[in-house]
Amino acid sequence: MQKRSTKWILAATLLPIVVAFALQYESGRTSGTIYVDQIERHPVTFIINTTDPQKVRATFALASTLYNKGIQTTLLLEGAGVTLVHSNYADEEKYEGEIIACPVCLKAHGIQPHELPDTISAAMLDSFTGIHANQSNQMTEQ
Repeated sequence: MQKRSTKWILAATLLPIVVAFALQYESGRTSGTIYVDQIERHPVTFIINTTDPQKVRATFALASTLYNKGIQTTLLLEGAGVTLVHSNYADEEKYEGEIIACPVCLKAHGIQPHELPDTISAAMLDSFTGIHANQSNQMTEQ
């Protein structure tokens, strides 16, 4: 007899809780909340301004993984990172996305745009005017 009454007390206690959760779930579904069936994929840009092999390899690997999942990725080589233009990190990590290099940084490191491999392009100078204001002005004067 004691076991039956314990079961009924337990059921009577849990039933309102289960009903409350069910009602809350149903009201959440119809409350105007927008459920997205597919994730919106935004383009991702990675800035590489180092020659540290571990950091560079990890960045190329992450960019390659995202690119292979259909996310538009761009690697921007800036600062000391422009010296990587002749490296083979892209091949090693099988990265097929866009790679661009800062024109101001290329000039600062003595690399001419025509020396770039076909897989890397120099970015438009206008894009870097605010970042390298002094150097950009000196470049346009020459």
